[in-house]
Amino acid sequence: LGVILVLAIHPGNPKLKKQLGKGQLNEEVSSLDAFLDLIRNLFPENLVQACFQQVWTISSIRSAMVLCAPRAVAVGNGVSADLPAAHREMRITLPLMSLIPANTPSYWATRLIGFFIAFGIIMGKMGDQAKLMVEFFSILNEIIMRLVIMIMWYSPFGIASLICGKISDIKDLEVVARQLGMYMITVIVGLIIHGAIILPLIYFSITRKNPFKFFVGIFQAWITALGTASRS
Repeated sequence: LGVILVLAIHPGNPKLKKQLGKGQLNEEVSSLDAFLDLIRNLFPENLVQACFQQVWTISSIRSAMVLCAPRAVAVGNGVSADLPAAHREMRITLPLMSLIPANTPSYWATRLIGFFIAFGIIMGKMGDQAKLMVEFFSILNEIIMRLVIMIMWYSPFGIASLICGKISDIKDLEVVARQLGMYMITVIVGLIIHGAIILPLIYFSITRKNPFKFFVGIFQAWITALGTASRS
């Protein structure tokens, strides 16, 4: 949906497409490698590291020594001569490309979500034994919510300061305002289509219930996500 809206509305500067051209296709890492990276990221080796790094397959070029076939005779200018044993083997250094997984600085909430889904399922099966853990997360959630509310009261001052600094660096305010307006229209249209059409259809097709009653129940979570710009 996002790709369709971007191609249809062209927010930003649509002339960049003509200036940049088609570009070059990176064939070193295939689509299969990218798909396997998504699965690998669902099961992080280190939960703390998963908060700020992802695992992606990258191409690495290294040099390798290759042994050529031995030759006993050297031919040149119509003259042939027997080569000594020390010169019958030729070693050539060639660049070889290999694909290796590497940690890159990035944040992907799905890794944490996958872990805590499994964590919650196991905790639910434990029954009363997990009651202490449930109370811990309930208290932790309340503490975080109060911190978020406190930050939301002071965030307008910080956001306004950041915006003023960026506005002072703008050379042509009219062009930037036009591009930013098209970007806002693209995002708002995408959110309306996704939230008012796609999500209700998915909910109704699975549960056969009125989706808007369910959305009214999570309205507070929507407001919190909107105020904190949080995807979770």
